Amino acid sequence: MSQNRQKPQGSASRQAVSGQIGDVLSGIRVPDLPYPAGKLAPEAVSDWRPLLSSCWAEQRDERVTHVIRSVHLDWSSMQINAAYVADRIMDVFLKTSGLHPELACRIARLRFYLAWRMNLEGANAFCDALTDWLDSLQEWRGWSDSGGRSSRVLLDQLDALVIAVSSSFKSGEATPVEEFCRQWQQDAQKRNAQTGKLRKRLLETEQGAARQRRADQTARALIGRALQGRMLPPAITEFILDYWYRLLKQAIWTSGVEGEGCRHGSKLLEWLVWVGDPSLSDKDRDRLYTVGEQIGDRLMDVWNGTFGQALEARALAGIENVMVSRLR
Repeated sequence: MSQNRQKPQGSASRQAVSGQIGDVLSGIRVPDLPYPAGKLAPEAVSDWRPLLSSCWAEQRDERVTHVIRSVHLDWSSMQINAAYVADRIMDVFLKTSGLHPELACRIARLRFYLAWRMNLEGANAFCDALTDWLDSLQEWRGWSDSGGRSSRVLLDQLDALVIAVSSSFKSGEATPVEEFCRQWQQDAQKRNAQTGKLRKRLLETEQGAARQRRADQTARALIGRALQGRMLPPAITEFILDYWYRLLKQAIWTSGVEGEGCRHGSKLLEWLVWVGDPSLSDKDRDRLYTVGEQIGDRLMDVWNGTFGQALEARALAGIENVMVSRLR
């Protein structure tokens, strides 16, 4: 919804700016610029397209107003004002874009193209494709000319801009530049989609790793508390560390500490400790007999429910021996 509200505002803002550009192009007279003494006939106005095209092809960093002052030709007031506006816009861009100087300078050379187009079509030189492209360049803040592959890709794209603008100068149409801007945006959308997918996969991987670490730490904590201060037969201790630790870790990873697998696994951990420590179970021989009858089946049931496969029979051999010895 917020995006839907922003679009009309952006459109209204662009219309307001377009109106201001139109007023400036037709209504100002800047001191020290080579305005004609009077209104020139159309056939008397010099064609500046070859001059601006040459400046663009040479990738010069001069202002358009400096270029037109440097040659003794007859310019219309509209041409001079278009040059002045193009210079002002790109001078502001150089100061405020926040882009690396290499990028900002390359893009600011569009002043030659913009001056030419504004003289022909006024504020319509800033079509949606061009302004959207200029806005999108903000994503390249922080780019640096490291000489690596990623930096080279962007510079190659800007090399394509040189070709597109030159094609526009040659054909006399804005179509090549507009097509370049649209293609750039399409490529950016594809790149952002790929980046989004990669970010999602990395997040899922990190979340999985975090869950794994949490499960491991929680299982270790449960076992550590259960074994603390207890005197257990080696067979039970080995079973807990070799088998039941894995079960608790898997159960916690799958359904958390509140899940059925963890609750049953924790309960059976308590049974194993109670059975193995004489100081706990010798006082209640009847319960010891009952637990001894059930514990093997219970361990196998919980293991099967957690892993989907039976616990190997030899894993319980040590526990069974302990139970027989205790009951005797």
